[in-house]
Amino acid sequence: MPVWSPEGELLGVTQLVNRRKQGEPDYNPANWPQAPECFKASFDGNSQKYMQVFNAQVGVALHNARQFAAVKQQIDSQPQTLVFKPWQCSIR
Repeated sequence: MPVWSPEGELLGVTQLVNRRKQGEPDYNPANWPQAPECFKASFDGNSQKYMQVFNAQVGVALHNARQFAAVKQQIDSQPQTLVFKPWQCSIR
């Protein structure tokens, strides 16, 4: 499922794998390549909705991280002197 930025830029993808239904036995590698019954059709519409919500949040977080990195790089490449004068600040 795609991960989009708030501006609609594709940032990445996520994938859900191997969800197990409750009460199913553990995976037995001796049965490979046959997938265990507990892994077949284990994702439903709710899984997709949760993943979409998760991806939306991830998209915002990645977008914000990129913006922060760009601003930090700009500040680091153009050092400026910042003078804090507390006597000029007022609280209203």
